[in-house]
Amino acid sequence: MPNDEVIDYLKNITVCEFISLMANNDKTKNTSTVYTTDELLEHYPMFSRFTLNKAIKEQKLPYYREGHKMYFEKKLVDQWINEHTSTYTKRNKDKYRL
Repeated sequence: MPNDEVIDYLKNITVCEFISLMANNDKTKNTSTVYTTDELLEHYPMFSRFTLNKAIKEQKLPYYREGHKMYFEKKLVDQWINEHTSTYTKRNKDKYRL
């Protein structure tokens, strides 16, 4: 669409339609999964609260913080786990803690 047509179209839509368009836009979707601390502990049984804190402080588990909450990106956590566990632990990661 030429710019003039886009501008005319945007002038004639409602706020709800605009929000719907933005929500359906693939460029605005974040495809990576992000966990809070509790969700991470639920999805990765090899972590306890103690080992999670130890991994963050000593072994540099990647996370980011907003206010008092910590968030962990699934892709980065999986990569970190693969780099910091032995092959024995990888095969049995549901049974053993890091």
